[in-house]
Amino acid sequence: MVAIVVTATVTDAGGHVSTASASATIASGIPTDAEMATWGQTTSTITSNTTYSGSGTVVNGVHFDGARVSFSGTDITLNDCMITGDTSGSPLVSVTNVNARRITLNRCILRPKTPGNRNAIQGQNFSLNDCLIEKTTDGVSVAKSGYTASAANWATGVELHRVVIRKLARWTGAAPGDVHPTDTVTHNDGFVQAGGSGTVLDRVLIDARPALQYAHVALVSASGTIYTEAQAYALADNAPRTGVAVGSQSGGWPFVPAWTSNGTGKWSTGEMSGPDFSCMMILSSQGPSTMFDVRDCEFRGGENAINGGGNPWSTGVASLGTWLRNRFDRSQANQGSGGNDTNTARFSGNWAGHITFPTLGTDANTYVDGATMTGVQF
Repeated sequence: MVAIVVTATVTDAGGHVSTASASATIASGIPTDAEMATWGQTTSTITSNTTYSGSGTVVNGVHFDGARVSFSGTDITLNDCMITGDTSGSPLVSVTNVNARRITLNRCILRPKTPGNRNAIQGQNFSLNDCLIEKTTDGVSVAKSGYTASAANWATGVELHRVVIRKLARWTGAAPGDVHPTDTVTHNDGFVQAGGSGTVLDRVLIDARPALQYAHVALVSASGTIYTEAQAYALADNAPRTGVAVGSQSGGWPFVPAWTSNGTGKWSTGEMSGPDFSCMMILSSQGPSTMFDVRDCEFRGGENAINGGGNPWSTGVASLGTWLRNRFDRSQANQGSGGNDTNTARFSGNWAGHITFPTLGTDANTYVDGATMTGVQF
């Protein structure tokens, strides 16, 4: 938290001077667990899928219990809401209607009530401020409804400020919902963008290491006791992690085989950051993805932290934008032949000279320990 004081001095026509000051405390940095515990403090409940269409609507403290939320109006704000979605494969929150503009979620929690393959929020023209997303397949999915090639370079209108995305849930065909069209498992991304320009990520934490004790993996102790979720996440960095057999638990979970170890045996250097996970997936299926503004964020885990191989630079395409003071851990599953700092950020599309991504100086992007990044591929 940062305290600021603003002072204003006014002089009237007669030369009389008056001064007034006001102080405020504003949040800084990535949200803490203590801060997140104060979000989503609901006071009422809605149990049916709800669409908001009225311009200027403000919704406070609603628990959308087993219900999805969508929008077809402008300047709509949700404060301190909890949104859990229904049992379908639809996103918990949809901003896909072409009439939806300037949709804002403040201090909201997006977490599925029932297991299944679904995203947290999908569409365009929305802002998330101080929000928590967890246990979904993808966290934030930026895509334009009714996209045609003539709309290339469309403005996404998406901004994330102090958002936490974590505990992504991987599913297979044995689980509820559809899976990826090319194989039998979901491909999980904390953030994925199909195309468009101008997306902002500010002080965002994306942890692409998979959820524990949910969907993918049930960890057990040496004596065979299944850990609680809290116990699983509290394991020491190098603690043995043993998964139970697929389908052996009530309800048929876990639904996927145990992760493929990268040989480190440590959570901090890639153990359980299995394939088909990324913090950010950058695509060009709806025109090129360009002009990102990504600052003061932290990225953990994933097969690659940033996977931009599906969004190559080409002649006439604008910059990939400005990326400043972001931090990356070394727990990516795709370690490469050079060790755990080789394949961290893979823009991999001839973006050299068309992106601001410093690795030295005041605004440098670094590893979490402050070391200079070497695992960047433009």
